[in-house]
Amino acid sequence: LAEASADQRKETLLELADAYFAYKQFAVAGLLYLEQSEKEASNADMYVKAGDAFREAYRNSGDSMITPLLVEKAKSSYEKAMELDPKNLDAKTGVATCYVDASQDPMQGIMLLREVVAADPENVNANLNLGMFSMKSGQFDKAISRFETVVKKQPSAENYAMLAESYEQSGNKEGAIKALKKAKEYIIDPQIINGVDEYIKKDRK
Repeated sequence: LAEASADQRKETLLELADAYFAYKQFAVAGLLYLEQSEKEASNADMYVKAGDAFREAYRNSGDSMITPLLVEKAKSSYEKAMELDPKNLDAKTGVATCYVDASQDPMQGIMLLREVVAADPENVNANLNLGMFSMKSGQFDKAISRFETVVKKQPSAENYAMLAESYEQSGNKEGAIKALKKAKEYIIDPQIINGVDEYIKKDRK
């Protein structure tokens, strides 16, 4: 980055930010995305990327001292994106998740997420977060419905695993096994596949 020319700097900065994000150094990635956001003051999507990185940072942080700062950076990044593009549903979803995760009024966030789903019933980001929040509150039937929508649009091992957990917690072992078998299709590591197979065997008992 230090050696990049003026023309190369943006591309190099974003490659570096993407690399930090991929290696789960979310706070650093957020700062780099935010640096580029401030240079591209009209780019709402770049502010969303910054917000996403800061949100992952606070969700994965074990430091209670720094978490409020990360939450505020995520929220302010999403809010800036909404100012630039009021119809940006990813920004609206991001703000909503900040309210649910770390505010005194989580229902405000839930209502915002429902507004996103009302505008776009198959919105992956909003349905994914509504599903996770439903799991936290023990509303597993609602979580199943949300995750079923998610895996239709964005199938992955992680998303099928959350669907399986929701089925498991609701007492539907058949649904859980079916979702785990789908999750296996997106797993490369043989050890993880063996672990899933063992879990399925245990679930069948």
